[in-house]
This record gives sequence, C-alpha cells and structure tokens, in this order.
Amino acid sequence: MNKKIIAAIILLAIILVAVVTCPDKQAHQDAVIAEMNSAVKHALNDNDSTEQEKSDLEKGFAALGTMFVQKALEATLESNLELSNYFLFSTSSIETGDEKQTLSIGFLGHVFTTFDRDDVKEKLDEAIGGGLST
Repeated sequence: MNKKIIAAIILLAIILVAVVTCPDKQAHQDAVIAEMNSAVKHALNDNDSTEQEKSDLEKGFAALGTMFVQKALEATLESNLELSNYFLFSTSSIETGDEKQTLSIGFLGHVFTTFDRDDVKEKLDEAIGGGLST
C-alpha cells in the first residue's frame, strides 16, 4: 500500500476514536463536581492547625460546608452547565453574570478541568468576606 493511504487510514481511525469517546455532559459534570469538592475540602481545612488540633466543632462545620456546597453545586450545574460538542472534543462552560467561563475540556474519554484549587479558594473567600484567609 501507498504510505499516503496508510497515513490517511491511521488519521481516520484516530478521528473515529476521538468522536466515539468524546465525553458527554454527565462526564463533564462529574469531573467539575469532583474537582470543586476537592477544592472546597482543601479550602475549608486549610488553616494553621493540624488535624489533631481541630475541634469536633471545626470538623463538623467543615463536613457540613462540604455537603452544602456539593448539593448546591450539583443543582447549579444540572441547570446551568452548557456543553459544546465539537465531535473530536467537548467543552463545558457556565455563564456567570455577563461572562462565560469554560470549566472543562473533554477529549478521548477524559475530562480536564480548567480551574484549580486556588481559584476556588479565592472565589469562596470573596463570597464569605475573607473568612477563609489564613
């Protein structure tokens, strides 16, 4: 076979695999929720005291806060997450005010979030008026 035909067949196979494995909305939601939960837990537990020094009340509030944020996040994403499917890859975004923010990119069955823990901690800190600053 000609090298060009082999290269074309390989390219078409790669494209077909990318199209078939493109993540759906649920995969994007799951990835965003998992990353946000991790960030919230990190933000709520991020202070100068060690795990042993924390009181039961502090641990309880951290657990309660995490559960509350998770439920609110699930409800918000369910109704507001917008998926853009480009066949080879997909992106999810959410509109915040007059700004549209991309939350994740999906390719070959994997979803990669576009934000990190520090971004989430900053937003939480702004929302509660500096209560998470250490």
